[in-house]
Amino acid sequence: MATNPMHALYEEPGPWTSVYLDASGDTADPRGQAASKRNSVSHALEQAGAPQADIDAVTEALATPTGMPAPAARLLLVKGGEVRLDRGLPGAVQVGEFAEHGPVPDLVPLVRHRPVQFEYLVVLVGHDAGDVLLCTTASPEPAEREHVQGRADTLQKVRAGGWSEANYQRHVVDVWTHNEGEVAARVDAIVTERHPRFVVAAGEDAGLAIFLDRLSAGTRAITRGVPVDARPSDASGERVDAEIRDAVDAELAALRARARDLIRPRAQGESPVEALGIGEVVHALQQGQVELLLLVDGAGDAHANEELEDRRVFVLDGPPWVASAPEDAGDAGVIGRVRAPVGLVRAAALTDAMVMVVPADELPPHTPAAALLRWPVQSYAP
Repeated sequence: MATNPMHALYEEPGPWTSVYLDASGDTADPRGQAASKRNSVSHALEQAGAPQADIDAVTEALATPTGMPAPAARLLLVKGGEVRLDRGLPGAVQVGEFAEHGPVPDLVPLVRHRPVQFEYLVVLVGHDAGDVLLCTTASPEPAEREHVQGRADTLQKVRAGGWSEANYQRHVVDVWTHNEGEVAARVDAIVTERHPRFVVAAGEDAGLAIFLDRLSAGTRAITRGVPVDARPSDASGERVDAEIRDAVDAELAALRARARDLIRPRAQGESPVEALGIGEVVHALQQGQVELLLLVDGAGDAHANEELEDRRVFVLDGPPWVASAPEDAGDAGVIGRVRAPVGLVRAAALTDAMVMVVPADELPPHTPAAALLRWPVQSYAP
């Protein structure tokens, strides 16, 4: 399976036009407000140096409302006159609106509107096949969908004079087991490759039980089974959606608890498992050490948020992806200087790190960014 959508967008060379704005439309004159918004965005993009093709694409896209209830925001990413992302985001605008043209796309609003960014799998189990969906909390739509086709001879009824009913039933179970085994093997491979936080598997009782039994112990440990009816129904879909929401909430709670436990004063000689502050986080990202990037919620600590938004980092065209100074770029080329959140989130995505926005009181005072590390370190380079 391919990488998540954020990763794919970040890998594409720029320049990019990024627009983030309030999309609520809850005024007495929503049409007039929309027209005024399009004009102001167009003017801002002209001032930012965006090409006319990008401006026209943004203006055309904004002519169609998101259809989302207020409050809502909207993120548009345009490259070469083509809209590459048009995403409505539930909730009020976070931090501030922008209309920019720069070397990399600004996907920070996706992080701000969703409490945590990670991947998970949804598996729809059938007797003759299975669908495996790689999903991410950054998007309501699956990033990838893969169909695993098994043998179909099991589903045909035996003609009169054929096998006995007992033999036929044994044959059916054997082929169901074969098919669910193929789906399970593919899921195991994806879990090994992508390391999703959890798996939600839905199917009829018999097929689901066989599928779960054929999973490896490691995959089974992170899998939630959801029995559903043979015929698709709204109730079955709602059960699966509810299980996914519960799993996401549980992962969020576990990650936040782990962050609170690990981001603490260290005893003398104890190796840190966290990075505190933008400089340390940049260094950890350069080493590929970051497991979870933590950004302060803009509504909490005004000082920390101001430092986060005012600080600039250099974005690179290859590993280590981000640097505090050009001389720290290694063999990579510097492609631009951007706001710290843009560079940090990009480097996190390109190194398969998770990203989470946390309240200011869950970080040390006046700390705009932190990270949990994949392995402890003795010290940071000055």
